[in-house]
Amino acid sequence: MNAAITDYFFHRLPKAAQGILTSKTMPFKERRRGAVSFAKEVGLSDPTVCRLGKGISDKDLDGDMLGEMFEALMGAIYLESDRNFTVARDWFHKECGGLLNF
Repeated sequence: MNAAITDYFFHRLPKAAQGILTSKTMPFKERRRGAVSFAKEVGLSDPTVCRLGKGISDKDLDGDMLGEMFEALMGAIYLESDRNFTVARDWFHKECGGLLNF
């Protein structure tokens, strides 16, 4: 996920200094602000998409659990594509790039 975020901004701002890229990418790399937002964007919070046990609360979903689910999805896409970063990156840019617009 972090590599895909960095790649997105690197291509979006090809002449930007490293400090600018760092300041743009850092908020999205924080699990609470990034992965949870991306998980909601792709619909992982929809109970018809991911069925969770009765012991899981809404607080759990808004916390690390939803972010971890998104990171697992990114990992699955990467592994299913025979570890081809381009496939995972392109999926991420298509599905979540709108959240990275500034």
